[in-house]
Amino acid sequence: MTRRTLISLLSLLLLQGCAAEPAEPQEICYECIADAVLQALGDAAPGSGNVTFPDATGSDVGPDDDSGAGDVSASDAAPTDAAGDATSGQDAPTSSPDIPGVDPLSVTLQLAEGETYSAYLEIQPQVSGGAIISGVEFKLNGVALHTDLIAPYSYTINTAEFGDGEHVISAETADSEGQWATASVNVIFDNTPPEFASLTPIEAAPIFYEDGPLHMEAISDDVNPLSEVKFFANGLPQGEFDEAPYVADIEWEDIFVYYEDLTDAGKEIYLSFQATDKLGLETSVDYNVSVYKRNAWTFETLGDIWASPEVLPNGNIVVGNWQEKLYCVTPAGEQVWQYGVFGDVNFKAVYDPGSDRIIVGDSASQVYGVTTSGGLAWQTSVGGPVGGEPTVQGGKAYIGTYSGDLIALNPSNGSIHWQASICNNLSSNPAVAQDETVYVGCQDSKLYAVNNGSVQWSKETGKEIWGSPSVGPTGTVYFGSNDGWLYAQNADGSDAWVTEIGGAIWGTPYIGLDGNIYVGSTSKYVTKLDAITGEIIWETKTQGLTYSSPRQGSDGTVYIGTSGGQIWALDDETGDVKWNNVVGDTIHGSVLIHNDVLYTGSVDRNVYALKLAP
Repeated sequence: MTRRTLISLLSLLLLQGCAAEPAEPQEICYECIADAVLQALGDAAPGSGNVTFPDATGSDVGPDDDSGAGDVSASDAAPTDAAGDATSGQDAPTSSPDIPGVDPLSVTLQLAEGETYSAYLEIQPQVSGGAIISGVEFKLNGVALHTDLIAPYSYTINTAEFGDGEHVISAETADSEGQWATASVNVIFDNTPPEFASLTPIEAAPIFYEDGPLHMEAISDDVNPLSEVKFFANGLPQGEFDEAPYVADIEWEDIFVYYEDLTDAGKEIYLSFQATDKLGLETSVDYNVSVYKRNAWTFETLGDIWASPEVLPNGNIVVGNWQEKLYCVTPAGEQVWQYGVFGDVNFKAVYDPGSDRIIVGDSASQVYGVTTSGGLAWQTSVGGPVGGEPTVQGGKAYIGTYSGDLIALNPSNGSIHWQASICNNLSSNPAVAQDETVYVGCQDSKLYAVNNGSVQWSKETGKEIWGSPSVGPTGTVYFGSNDGWLYAQNADGSDAWVTEIGGAIWGTPYIGLDGNIYVGSTSKYVTKLDAITGEIIWETKTQGLTYSSPRQGSDGTVYIGTSGGQIWALDDETGDVKWNNVVGDTIHGSVLIHNDVLYTGSVDRNVYALKLAP
């Protein structure tokens, strides 16, 4: 039946009256009218919904059957804006144009915009004005659910039948004069307990005592705001919050965890994260985590340690110090041997698998080939204090001196292949390309490219170069300067890019597992850059000068030591601090990572081993 037919029928009934005796003259029996309408529609039962209502454009819209109920989402038939997003009816016309002599028809919903509802929701629209009201049709997300023909109009939605999230509830009505009106409101259905998007620490995660207080944090992605969040550790309340952020840092002694009680097996603690949303729905997530000692051991020497440690094939660790000693210790921190040299060992001793020799230089102008059992294989005088760690590649060991010489040695016997005077003061670890071009930085502010003892080209910077270069897989050379800039040179000496880092760059740019560049500086920042463009990806400030070079663990975590005596662990994607640990005094050398253990030396004369995993 069309709207026009329905209006004609209603008008006829009004003119003729009804079979029932009216209580008073001129009183309209709406029940009789409704019965007559239903009979004309085919003896449909009241509430069947077989009434035609105009849509927001004024055209007739046919009745819906029961298929309109069920899992209705806002994308099914909801009005949309220009971007295709669901909108409420408030963005479209809400009633037909006024008709002279007839009260304007309107409908309102007694629901709060953006409110959250659960379980059964009774909708009671208020209809005012108009002539003879045809009824009210109820819609969810544009899909008809029910039509009520008799006032007071109402319909109850079981919100649990529809998905949690945003929905649009609409009420539409029409009268005998052809007027129509609609009202819509955006609401949220929530019938599930609150959910946590993430919890810290995660279940079964190892926690290390020395990294600081126990950090508990919860992030919620529930559709409904949380009214209360509580933290418990070992059954003791540790935090209560009525709004985000939900974060608590808990001192170990507050939950009766003490360093001296920790063993290699760790100590379990019980955590509970509890949340209640504004509807009173509750959730609790409970699990155990274990606390361990991060410091595995400390090995004491009698001299400052500026050099980086090196690992031998059997897992033993070698490191030199300012006491004119080279030490070898087991992975458990027990001394295997020590070898005495003639000067301080300022730089890393490097193991060469080709010759099975440990190659190390000292401040007394000597380079040594030491056996893995601690004996001397050879010794060569190089004419000046060694200015960096040796680099072994292609059967040659390259090393520079503070007197400005670059030397290529035979790692098996220490004989010199060639020796070239490059500058007045060479303080750099040589970087060697596949074509045996050697790159070194000098304190005359230049980077030099040397092949077979002959300088091929040089690149001048704004200040002295104390750091060392690195060579990328495509031959690009990366190096820093005391002028605070990081440079990238093509293999032919042309500029690739240059980026300002800030501070002096004394370490070596590290080429990460993802191919990007990581570098530290005396600005206290660790910086990640795109290797192709030089664009800074992230910067993280530490609490000390970073003299050394970053290193990565197998999971990508970036580690670096600082002048504050701390080891910093950074997320390689974001630069966020995972943890930091004070181990001693200033750390000059780069850390060594082997078998989930981090090794570092300090000017406090100690070698430290830190666990990266239990």
